[in-house]
Amino acid sequence: MLLEPCTIEKFTIDYLLIRESEETIMGAEIEFEPRNQYIVINGNKTYLDAYYINEAGLSSDKLYHKIFTPQFGFWVQPEDVSRLLNVLRHRQEIKLRNRSLIHERERIDAETPFEYDEIDSDIYKCFIVLKSGMCDAIGTWKQFYKVEKAIQEICIKNGGRYFKNESKNAKFAIIFNTYGRVYTVVSSLKDKCFKVTSFEAVLEHFRLSHLFSIEKISKQVIEANEFRRKSVRSDS
Repeated sequence: MLLEPCTIEKFTIDYLLIRESEETIMGAEIEFEPRNQYIVINGNKTYLDAYYINEAGLSSDKLYHKIFTPQFGFWVQPEDVSRLLNVLRHRQEIKLRNRSLIHERERIDAETPFEYDEIDSDIYKCFIVLKSGMCDAIGTWKQFYKVEKAIQEICIKNGGRYFKNESKNAKFAIIFNTYGRVYTVVSSLKDKCFKVTSFEAVLEHFRLSHLFSIEKISKQVIEANEFRRKSVRSDS
């Protein structure tokens, strides 16, 4: 494992190739900030993809070492080669580590069961989380906003409050997005001391299924779970 750089690393790159546009910047002043995945080129910050690092040998004039990443080509003076490679390899390590963590999380979500909390009087202090993923197979945003308004009215009527966003004063988190019905999401919310349930469970509990189809969203949840399991199996 490479030591994490704790200071800004600065280089003057005699020739910097932007591979997508084939633009060459001469005398580029570049900086690598510590603890992130960005590169600053002549004052402009952009994401650096260090998925691979290719040491391509000497330039035609034998003055520079050529180093390529998916986005850039660096013509580097010999005295800077080792330092630049160390910076790039550190970012590559972070990139690969993050990919590994993402795959592991996907595997856990595909294989680990979870349980929602039983709906009780705490439901009158609630918020909806992951308000995204609307599609024709589920419904429309117009329908969703009607449900949201109805939930708000029911909460107020019962001495509670519907929160538009996550709040420490809420008791229940209601998951909407069909791809968010997974162990890591549910456990994360429970770790914050929220009780957790699904959007369709609340529709049924509050008798609001006339505003939004429970059958449609339940079918989409099943399809999302099957897609996740197939994806994990194909990556194995």
